[in-house]
Amino acid sequence: MLNRNATPYQEEIMTLKRKPINTLLGIMMLLSNFVLLENVQAQAPGVGYIAFASDRGGNFEIYVMDEAGKNLRNLTNHPSDDFAPTWSPDGKWMVFTSNRDGNNEIYVMNVNKNEFRRLTNHLAVDGDPAWSPDGQWIAFCSRREGSFDIYRMDPNGKNLQRLTNHPEHDLAPAWSPDGRMIAFRSKRKDNGDIYVVDTMGVNPRNLTNHPSTDGTPTWLPLTFAFSVSPTSGVQITLWGRLKGSADLP
Repeated sequence: MLNRNATPYQEEIMTLKRKPINTLLGIMMLLSNFVLLENVQAQAPGVGYIAFASDRGGNFEIYVMDEAGKNLRNLTNHPSDDFAPTWSPDGKWMVFTSNRDGNNEIYVMNVNKNEFRRLTNHLAVDGDPAWSPDGQWIAFCSRREGSFDIYRMDPNGKNLQRLTNHPEHDLAPAWSPDGRMIAFRSKRKDNGDIYVVDTMGVNPRNLTNHPSTDGTPTWLPLTFAFSVSPTSGVQITLWGRLKGSADLP
């Protein structure tokens, strides 16, 4: 079960450390902007740097390294946990989750100037931030209305909009490459499935319907050549399937 004081990201890390996974992933691909790391990860657009979260120093911090795994640098360096980094499309900013003010909130940092700014300020848990492809919006999940729902706000933390409204948890938002849709994970049918919703919060649709848990959706870039079938005008969502692990929300 989900700890009310933890984000889905933290709870999943604790779950994976506690229990073995019997079968992992329905699909796992290494793309130019997707590298499997110890925890959450993101690569700077057009730059050979990869951001990730690690607890190698005793608490979770956000690090960057080059694409060869060299030049490791701690960006956050704070005694609280910082995790779930996502680069802005121009590579100058990074949005992440932190509990440095006593509660899990969304923060943004200027990567070059090492400046930090809190975007959310709420007693409920906020997490899973995701930057829109045009850089105009940040999607995230929040439990401020009882269950986790998907929200979006501008990069200054203003113009907050609730995109989903359901008694079950909606988690892990991921923008489509054209910015028109957001994929997410929800347990609306007794198990974790992948859904999409328009970025104005209308027309939610279930994409998977399987007794196992589906989660962590990520979109295939429109410029990526996919040879399984013709994909002209079609956007593809990839996700992982987790079997035999502890129940996730």
